[in-house]
Amino acid sequence: MCPWVRHARGASWDIRGFTRQVVWGSEQPCHHRAARPAGFDVEETGARGRVSLAAEGISRAMIPFHEFKGIEVSGRNVLGLVQAFGQFKSIASQILLAEGIGQKGPDGMVVVEPESWYPFDAFLRAFARASQHMGDSVLHQIGVSVMKNVEWLPSVKDIKTMMEGMDAGYHLHHRKNGRPMFDSTTGRIKEGIGHYRWKTRPDGAVEVESDNPYPCAFDKGMLFGGLRRLHAVGSIIHDDSHPCRKKGHSSCVYVVKA
Repeated sequence: MCPWVRHARGASWDIRGFTRQVVWGSEQPCHHRAARPAGFDVEETGARGRVSLAAEGISRAMIPFHEFKGIEVSGRNVLGLVQAFGQFKSIASQILLAEGIGQKGPDGMVVVEPESWYPFDAFLRAFARASQHMGDSVLHQIGVSVMKNVEWLPSVKDIKTMMEGMDAGYHLHHRKNGRPMFDSTTGRIKEGIGHYRWKTRPDGAVEVESDNPYPCAFDKGMLFGGLRRLHAVGSIIHDDSHPCRKKGHSSCVYVVKA
Protein backbone atom coordinates (compact mmCIF):
# COMPACT_ATOMS: atom_id res chain seq x y z
CA MET A 1 0.00 0.00 0.00
CA CYS A 2 1.33 3.44 -0.91
CA PRO A 3 1.53 5.50 2.33
CA TRP A 4 0.10 8.98 2.61
CA VAL A 5 3.29 11.00 2.61
CA ARG A 6 4.34 14.51 1.76
CA HIS A 7 5.83 14.56 -1.73
CA ALA A 8 7.69 17.66 -2.96
CA ARG A 9 5.37 20.00 -1.04
CA GLY A 10 2.38 18.24 -2.51
CA ALA A 11 -0.07 15.48 -1.77
CA SER A 12 -1.09 12.08 -3.02
CA TRP A 13 -4.54 10.60 -3.31
CA ASP A 14 -6.22 7.65 -4.91
CA ILE A 15 -8.67 7.56 -7.82
CA ARG A 16 -10.26 4.11 -8.11
CA GLY A 17 -7.11 2.52 -6.68
CA PHE A 18 -4.61 4.46 -8.82
CA THR A 19 -2.54 6.86 -6.77
CA ARG A 20 -1.55 10.24 -8.17
CA GLN A 21 0.79 12.77 -6.65
CA VAL A 22 0.21 16.50 -6.69
CA VAL A 23 3.00 19.06 -6.57
CA TRP A 24 1.03 22.25 -5.84
CA GLY A 25 -1.28 21.97 -8.82
CA SER A 26 0.60 19.67 -11.22
CA GLU A 27 -0.16 15.96 -11.34
CA GLN A 28 2.31 13.11 -11.75
CA PRO A 29 1.47 9.40 -11.75
CA CYS A 30 2.70 7.26 -8.90
CA HIS A 31 3.39 3.62 -9.66
CA HIS A 32 2.00 2.37 -6.37
CA ARG A 33 -1.53 1.45 -5.49
CA ALA A 34 -3.46 2.39 -2.39
CA ALA A 35 -6.91 2.22 -0.92
CA ARG A 36 -9.04 5.34 -1.29
CA PRO A 37 -8.91 7.39 1.94
CA ALA A 38 -12.05 7.85 3.95
CA GLY A 39 -13.84 11.12 3.25
CA PHE A 40 -13.29 11.28 -0.53
CA ASP A 41 -16.23 11.06 -2.87
CA VAL A 42 -14.83 9.92 -6.23
CA GLU A 43 -16.68 10.25 -9.53
CA GLU A 44 -15.42 9.00 -12.88
CA THR A 45 -14.97 11.60 -15.64
CA GLY A 46 -13.75 9.89 -18.79
CA ALA A 47 -10.47 8.08 -18.42
CA ARG A 48 -9.28 10.17 -15.50
CA GLY A 49 -11.61 10.59 -12.56
CA ARG A 50 -12.58 13.57 -10.47
CA VAL A 51 -12.10 13.99 -6.74
CA SER A 52 -14.72 16.00 -4.87
CA LEU A 53 -14.95 16.81 -1.19
CA ALA A 54 -17.21 14.66 0.91
CA ALA A 55 -19.67 16.49 3.15
CA GLU A 56 -17.93 15.70 6.40
CA GLY A 57 -14.24 16.05 5.66
CA ILE A 58 -11.25 14.22 4.26
CA SER A 59 -8.47 12.11 5.74
CA ARG A 60 -6.24 14.24 7.94
CA ALA A 61 -3.32 11.93 7.18
CA MET A 62 -3.19 13.23 3.62
CA ILE A 63 -0.04 15.32 4.09
CA PRO A 64 1.69 15.17 7.46
CA PHE A 65 3.92 18.32 7.45
CA HIS A 66 5.24 16.98 10.76
CA GLU A 67 8.21 19.36 10.75
CA PHE A 68 5.84 22.24 11.48
CA LYS A 69 4.37 20.82 14.68
CA GLY A 70 4.38 23.46 17.39
CA ILE A 71 4.04 26.29 14.86
CA GLU A 72 0.79 28.23 14.49
CA VAL A 73 -0.57 30.69 11.94
CA SER A 74 -2.59 33.83 12.61
CA GLY A 75 -6.35 33.75 12.16
CA ARG A 76 -5.96 36.71 9.79
CA ASN A 77 -4.14 34.43 7.35
CA VAL A 78 -6.84 31.79 7.71
CA LEU A 79 -9.56 34.36 7.00
CA GLY A 80 -7.73 35.15 3.78
CA LEU A 81 -8.33 31.59 2.62
CA VAL A 82 -12.02 31.74 3.51
CA GLN A 83 -12.59 35.05 1.74
CA ALA A 84 -10.70 33.93 -1.37
CA PHE A 85 -13.38 31.32 -2.05
CA GLY A 86 -16.04 34.03 -2.35
CA GLN A 87 -19.43 32.48 -3.08
CA PHE A 88 -17.89 29.03 -2.60
CA LYS A 89 -17.34 29.58 1.11
CA SER A 90 -18.93 26.20 1.79
CA ILE A 91 -15.94 24.54 0.11
CA ALA A 92 -13.49 26.56 2.22
CA SER A 93 -15.51 25.58 5.29
CA GLN A 94 -15.31 21.88 4.45
CA ILE A 95 -11.57 22.12 3.84
CA LEU A 96 -10.79 23.95 7.09
CA LEU A 97 -13.17 22.00 9.31
CA ALA A 98 -11.77 18.74 7.93
CA GLU A 99 -8.38 19.87 9.23
CA GLY A 100 -9.75 20.92 12.62
CA ILE A 101 -9.38 24.64 11.89
CA GLY A 102 -12.12 26.94 13.20
CA GLN A 103 -15.55 26.08 14.49
CA LYS A 104 -18.71 25.18 12.63
CA GLY A 105 -21.27 28.00 12.88
CA PRO A 106 -25.08 27.65 13.05
CA ASP A 107 -25.23 27.86 9.24
CA GLY A 108 -22.66 25.10 8.85
CA MET A 109 -19.97 27.52 7.72
CA VAL A 110 -16.58 27.75 9.39
CA VAL A 111 -16.04 30.50 11.97
CA VAL A 112 -12.46 31.78 12.19
CA GLU A 113 -11.34 34.31 14.78
CA PRO A 114 -8.78 36.79 13.37
CA GLU A 115 -7.02 37.14 16.73
CA SER A 116 -6.77 33.38 17.30
CA TRP A 117 -3.96 31.04 16.24
CA TYR A 118 -4.29 27.77 14.32
CA PRO A 119 -1.97 24.79 13.66
CA PHE A 120 0.35 25.57 10.76
CA ASP A 121 0.63 21.96 9.59
CA ALA A 122 -3.16 21.74 9.31
CA PHE A 123 -3.25 25.06 7.43
CA LEU A 124 -0.70 23.77 4.90
CA ARG A 125 -2.79 20.65 4.37
CA ALA A 126 -5.77 22.94 3.75
CA PHE A 127 -3.75 24.64 1.01
CA ALA A 128 -3.07 21.26 -0.59
CA ARG A 129 -6.79 20.49 -0.55
CA ALA A 130 -7.60 23.88 -2.06
CA SER A 131 -5.04 23.25 -4.79
CA GLN A 132 -6.56 19.86 -5.61
CA HIS A 133 -10.11 21.14 -5.62
CA MET A 134 -9.77 24.55 -7.30
CA GLY A 135 -6.26 24.84 -8.76
CA ASP A 136 -3.72 27.64 -8.86
CA SER A 137 -6.28 30.40 -9.42
CA VAL A 138 -7.69 30.04 -5.92
CA LEU A 139 -4.19 29.80 -4.38
CA HIS A 140 -3.35 33.09 -6.10
CA GLN A 141 -6.55 34.67 -4.78
CA ILE A 142 -5.81 33.42 -1.26
CA GLY A 143 -2.51 35.28 -1.44
CA VAL A 144 -4.25 38.48 -2.55
CA SER A 145 -6.82 38.08 0.22
CA VAL A 146 -4.20 37.41 2.92
CA MET A 147 -2.37 40.64 2.08
CA LYS A 148 -5.66 42.46 2.48
CA ASN A 149 -6.28 40.96 5.93
CA VAL A 150 -2.91 40.80 7.65
CA GLU A 151 -1.53 43.52 9.89
CA TRP A 152 1.26 45.43 8.16
CA LEU A 153 4.27 46.84 9.95
CA PRO A 154 3.93 50.62 10.52
CA SER A 155 7.04 51.21 8.39
CA VAL A 156 5.41 49.94 5.18
CA LYS A 157 4.60 52.91 2.98
CA ASP A 158 5.72 51.89 -0.52
CA ILE A 159 7.09 48.93 -2.49
CA LYS A 160 10.61 49.31 -1.07
CA THR A 161 9.46 49.35 2.53
CA MET A 162 7.01 46.52 1.78
CA MET A 163 9.94 44.40 0.63
CA GLU A 164 12.03 45.45 3.62
CA GLY A 165 9.29 44.39 6.04
CA MET A 166 7.91 41.37 4.20
CA ASP A 167 9.97 38.67 5.90
CA ALA A 168 9.47 40.20 9.35
CA GLY A 169 5.72 40.55 8.70
CA TYR A 170 5.56 36.95 7.52
CA HIS A 171 7.17 35.71 10.75
CA LEU A 172 5.03 38.06 12.84
CA HIS A 173 1.92 36.21 11.65
CA HIS A 174 3.33 32.83 12.68
CA ARG A 175 4.31 31.76 16.15
CA LYS A 176 6.36 28.93 17.61
CA ASN A 177 5.76 27.47 21.05
CA GLY A 178 3.25 30.24 21.74
CA ARG A 179 5.51 33.18 20.80
CA PRO A 180 5.53 35.18 17.53
CA MET A 181 8.45 34.23 15.30
CA PHE A 182 9.40 37.89 14.89
CA ASP A 183 10.27 39.98 17.93
CA SER A 184 9.60 43.62 17.07
CA THR A 185 11.58 44.75 20.12
CA THR A 186 14.83 42.99 19.26
CA GLY A 187 14.28 42.52 15.53
CA ARG A 188 15.14 38.82 15.89
CA ILE A 189 13.48 36.17 13.72
CA LYS A 190 13.05 32.54 14.75
CA GLU A 191 13.94 29.99 12.10
CA GLY A 192 11.67 27.19 10.92
CA ILE A 193 9.30 28.45 8.20
CA GLY A 194 11.61 29.78 5.49
CA HIS A 195 12.07 33.36 4.33
CA TYR A 196 11.39 36.07 1.77
CA ARG A 197 14.63 37.57 0.45
CA TRP A 198 14.81 40.41 -2.02
CA LYS A 199 17.19 42.55 -4.01
CA THR A 200 16.95 45.29 -6.61
CA ARG A 201 17.96 44.34 -10.14
CA PRO A 202 20.00 46.64 -12.39
CA ASP A 203 16.84 47.54 -14.34
CA GLY A 204 15.13 48.74 -11.14
CA ALA A 205 12.83 45.73 -10.78
CA VAL A 206 12.71 43.88 -7.45
CA GLU A 207 13.67 40.21 -7.30
CA VAL A 208 12.02 38.22 -4.51
CA GLU A 209 13.13 34.72 -3.52
CA SER A 210 10.69 32.70 -1.42
CA ASP A 211 11.72 29.42 0.23
CA ASN A 212 8.78 29.01 2.59
CA PRO A 213 6.43 25.97 2.59
CA TYR A 214 3.51 27.83 0.97
CA PRO A 215 2.70 27.08 -2.70
CA CYS A 216 4.12 29.09 -5.59
CA ALA A 217 0.82 30.57 -6.76
CA PHE A 218 0.03 31.80 -3.24
CA ASP A 219 3.23 33.83 -2.98
CA LYS A 220 2.70 35.34 -6.41
CA GLY A 221 -0.81 36.34 -5.34
CA MET A 222 0.47 37.77 -2.09
CA LEU A 223 2.96 40.00 -3.91
CA PHE A 224 0.20 41.14 -6.24
CA GLY A 225 -2.03 41.80 -3.21
CA GLY A 226 0.74 43.94 -1.75
CA LEU A 227 0.82 46.12 -4.86
CA ARG A 228 -2.96 46.41 -4.76
CA ARG A 229 -2.96 47.43 -1.09
CA LEU A 230 -0.38 50.11 -1.88
CA HIS A 231 -2.48 51.25 -4.87
CA ALA A 232 0.58 50.65 -7.03
CA VAL A 233 0.40 49.68 -10.69
CA GLY A 234 2.77 46.93 -11.73
CA SER A 235 3.26 43.25 -12.50
CA ILE A 236 4.49 40.10 -10.77
CA ILE A 237 6.40 37.67 -12.97
CA HIS A 238 7.57 34.21 -11.99
CA ASP A 239 11.22 33.91 -13.07
CA ASP A 240 11.25 30.58 -14.90
CA SER A 241 15.04 30.62 -15.14
CA HIS A 242 15.10 29.68 -11.45
CA PRO A 243 13.78 26.53 -9.67
CA CYS A 244 10.11 26.36 -8.68
CA ARG A 245 8.31 24.70 -5.77
CA LYS A 246 5.65 23.51 -8.20
CA LYS A 247 8.33 21.33 -9.77
CA GLY A 248 9.48 19.94 -6.45
CA HIS A 249 12.20 22.46 -5.60
CA SER A 250 12.45 24.37 -2.32
CA SER A 251 12.11 27.94 -3.58
CA CYS A 252 10.71 30.27 -6.24
CA VAL A 253 11.86 33.63 -7.60
CA TYR A 254 9.52 36.44 -8.64
CA VAL A 255 10.19 39.75 -10.36
CA VAL A 256 8.17 42.75 -9.18
CA LYS A 257 7.91 45.55 -11.72
CA ALA A 258 6.13 48.75 -10.72
